[in-house]
Amino acid sequence: MSKRQYVKIFSDMADYLGLISGDIDAVSLRNKDILDGAAMHCLYLVQDIEGGCEADCAYCTQSSSSKRNQKDSYLIDKSLLRYPLTKLISIIEKGLIEKRNIRRICFSSLHNKNSLEDALDVITQIRAVTDVPITALHIPEPKEGFEALKKAGADRIGVALEVAEEKLFEKIRGKERQNSPYSWDGVQKALDAAIDVFGKGNVGTHLLIGLGETQEEAARCMQDLYDRSVDVSLFSFCPAEGTDLENHERPTYQSYHAIQIVKLLMMTKTARFSDMSFDSDGNITDFGISEEEFDSILKSGKAFRNIGGCPDCNRIYYETSIHERYYNFPRDPKPCELEVIAAELKRTH
Repeated sequence: MSKRQYVKIFSDMADYLGLISGDIDAVSLRNKDILDGAAMHCLYLVQDIEGGCEADCAYCTQSSSSKRNQKDSYLIDKSLLRYPLTKLISIIEKGLIEKRNIRRICFSSLHNKNSLEDALDVITQIRAVTDVPITALHIPEPKEGFEALKKAGADRIGVALEVAEEKLFEKIRGKERQNSPYSWDGVQKALDAAIDVFGKGNVGTHLLIGLGETQEEAARCMQDLYDRSVDVSLFSFCPAEGTDLENHERPTYQSYHAIQIVKLLMMTKTARFSDMSFDSDGNITDFGISEEEFDSILKSGKAFRNIGGCPDCNRIYYETSIHERYYNFPRDPKPCELEVIAAELKRTH
């Protein structure tokens, strides 16, 4: 008999979707309140595999060097529920996707010698019972691996760069880490291979802001990614207990929101890196747009939402708790929230 297969689901999402009780029509009042007026349209799944993740990223709770208790039960500081794949497949067949208006499934792989085989199996089983789009967040693979993921049913691929500057990348998750499988050049080549397989507009990457990169370095990296038709999902760094960066400071809200504006300008082709100006410390001093355009961006609030990147992903409370101010807004910012952001950015820029 084959070993029972599992995936992991964020515990709060499992509760919200009724997966813990099995009643997909029941949404707890507590989680309705937690959503804060936002809607969750993406089902996030994390790979569950014997041996766990063999990579050694300095910020990750599941890193091979992580000292986090029950590290395989957390991603960043969000708890993960181990869930039988056959049970999830059955619930999907009974209407989970339609009843919860799920528009995309995101399957995130670990680094392990068996990662690709497991990912192909999971995606194939899900694709057999639903036509909902599937994103595979996968470790850098040779082109053949990406081709296999596409054939299995993934319509988009995410290849995580995470760190926006080469030397910092090698220090945090690359060549300077013990037994790291990653390198800056390797991830760049994987992104190019992914584009060849999935096509422009169907490849994304994550950037963690606040790891030590300057705003100039983050902006330069984003421009290169957009020029290659790679969609960028921004995350603010959140130190996690038991990792090598557990005492690293979080980015300021002002700094993070400034990078969000840079992303919006590049994504909409309103301004390029070459239009922007930075001081000697790499802080942005000019976004390359008029004051009227800048004020319009602040007023709309669009830049501060989870825009771009993978469709239908708003990653609610991934970097913050319900008690904290948002870095990424999963809903439209309120006027009072925009007033605070505008005051901070106008003071620093």
